[in-house]
Amino acid sequence: MTDTGAGPIFSVRQRRRGTASAPFAVRQTTRASGNAYVVQVAGDYEDRSVTVARLPLAAVPIDPAEIRLADLAYVGPDPGHRDAVAGALAALQPSISRANIVVLLGDAGSGRRTAALRILTKLGLEPKRIHALEQDWDTPRVEQIPHLPGDGYILDLTAYQDLGDEFYTGLAGYQHAVLGQETFLVVLATAGTWHPNGRTRVPALAVPVPSAVAVATSHLRVLTDERVGWLNEHPLADVLGPRATPGEGARLAQAISQATDDQQGRRAAADEFQDWWNHLSKWFATSEHPGDLADRTLLIAAALLDGAPAAVIMDAADSLFTAVGGSLPTGGALAGRDLDRRLARIDASRDGDRVSLDSKRRGVDVAVLEYVWEQRPQLRSVLLGWASDISSAQGAAANHLERIAHALTRLAVASGGSQVLEVLTDWTDQGRSHHRFAVSMLGTLALDPTLGIAVRKNLYDWARQKGTSEDRARAVAEVCGGPLGQRYPRIALTRLRLLAARTDGRGGEAVATALRSLAARPQQCLLVLAEVLAWAESTDEQNSNAGAIAFLALVDLTALDSVGGLLAAELAREGTSSEAMHLFARGWHAARRHAPSSAGAMASLAAWLDVPDIPQEDRVDIAAAIVRERLGETDVAGMLLRGATTPSGETVRELALARLLYRMPEGSQDQEPAEAVPQHEQSDTAQEDPPSEDPADT
Repeated sequence: MTDTGAGPIFSVRQRRRGTASAPFAVRQTTRASGNAYVVQVAGDYEDRSVTVARLPLAAVPIDPAEIRLADLAYVGPDPGHRDAVAGALAALQPSISRANIVVLLGDAGSGRRTAALRILTKLGLEPKRIHALEQDWDTPRVEQIPHLPGDGYILDLTAYQDLGDEFYTGLAGYQHAVLGQETFLVVLATAGTWHPNGRTRVPALAVPVPSAVAVATSHLRVLTDERVGWLNEHPLADVLGPRATPGEGARLAQAISQATDDQQGRRAAADEFQDWWNHLSKWFATSEHPGDLADRTLLIAAALLDGAPAAVIMDAADSLFTAVGGSLPTGGALAGRDLDRRLARIDASRDGDRVSLDSKRRGVDVAVLEYVWEQRPQLRSVLLGWASDISSAQGAAANHLERIAHALTRLAVASGGSQVLEVLTDWTDQGRSHHRFAVSMLGTLALDPTLGIAVRKNLYDWARQKGTSEDRARAVAEVCGGPLGQRYPRIALTRLRLLAARTDGRGGEAVATALRSLAARPQQCLLVLAEVLAWAESTDEQNSNAGAIAFLALVDLTALDSVGGLLAAELAREGTSSEAMHLFARGWHAARRHAPSSAGAMASLAAWLDVPDIPQEDRVDIAAAIVRERLGETDVAGMLLRGATTPSGETVRELALARLLYRMPEGSQDQEPAEAVPQHEQSDTAQEDPPSEDPADT
């Protein structure tokens, strides 16, 4: 299990092996922004072995207001039902045999998360130590679950149908790792998902479902006690039916607490809770005449582009009007009613030049799109085509692509939402504007709690399928280099590896750009480097080829978005030993092994040795490491002896040559490196990390 405690970004210990001229054996431990991971370089440079332990899942802090509400407004079970919170606390309290893990079973919206927060607070954890885990994996893996002492984690596995044998058996190792260090893990799962079958003894408790009315009442007593009576008054008295979930009760309480204190506010809260269905049904019933078509298109445009300038929304409405067969009147912008009258018809407000439906009726903008999508199924393809057209480079809403993509994401998870995914798949191959829109939408959907897993699987399949086109491969890389890679870097890197390994080279430039985009974030740059080295030094030919290509993309100093200097600076910023430059040397060694990338590797290395922006000591370390034992090779000798193009490069080569001739260790002028202590001998508690060979990633 990787140590997720504090530590340096690189911990380098060396052991001289064989003769004095033999390379060092190096082990390096890396860490990024509180989420540790390990690069293990074992043996000498001929072994070329790198092991990368999995990056622990990101632990995202939970809003203290939510934690407080879960503690103060928790609704226990009805009499006769076992209290899951009490049962979990009993299992997690100190005893002869202590458990630090508990599983809460129930459906989404049944109150499991609230129960989990209640459990962790009752265990005495401070709100700042309670986290939800971001699931940066394709398959749940216990070794990626963090375990900082004193932290509590909530892991929601509701979306997975099968957790696999290794997950269940791995929980025993996690339990052993956290024993005695006040670390707690609460897993949320469904009864249909959790099937340990004797592979783990972790307590699993069903969460009794409280009534939605009881939840709404309890939440209002904490949020706005004086409005508890609203639940029994028109128009809110009947909105929570007998089948309403606890989550719906909590949502209604939030709507009531934020409403204005008048009858209109109560009506708005009821409409918002019911997704404005009744309100919209009545509005469309009063606009059934052909002359009302322009009002309908304006309403839909305002819903899609809520908060955009009036001119943008009006132009988008005209575009939809013509798309459904309407004829714009003679006179253009001078024809028809004034803007304020048209906005009054759709009940929109205007703040300066910006138009909004949401400011008067919170949530109605999304509800409009969902209503039209549901009630006008034959209009779906028209709506998608219209949204793509207005968001194109020359479209009326070209600067509002993110808003459009976010709005349409809701339609993808609605009834008939599969049509959205089908259209997006086709659009990846249909010209620049459609491609751009598809990438934005896929990037949003890849992070969606409901559809994210399916979309990420599609990206995986496209990356490895032989028939994938250049445009579609490029779309996968662009999605991975965007928000998907920022939130789930491990998932994104897996797909980029598949693309980089393609023999047809499709998506190659986009892969390089995506890798540099991920590495440009300081908290991720060393993770990306470590992963790429693991590919490059893999025994699998496809993976090693992908790693060579990816490494040269990362260290390319000529790219406009170059991150080579950032990688070197990040190592120096963390105060690590100069021997960490061996990571770069190993990357160039790996790239030289492949005929297609050999010449590029040497050109890249020569550029690094010549550029003065990289610290001189680092460049000398790289040069010495790359040529040790290979000085007799023609290309290496030529690069070292006569390859300089700058005075700085000449100096670096002279110093590196002197070090090699006099067998001088890196970072020293007068002494041999000390004998290193093996990693497992450094501490009684140190653990070796298992190899990261994973069939799911290949």
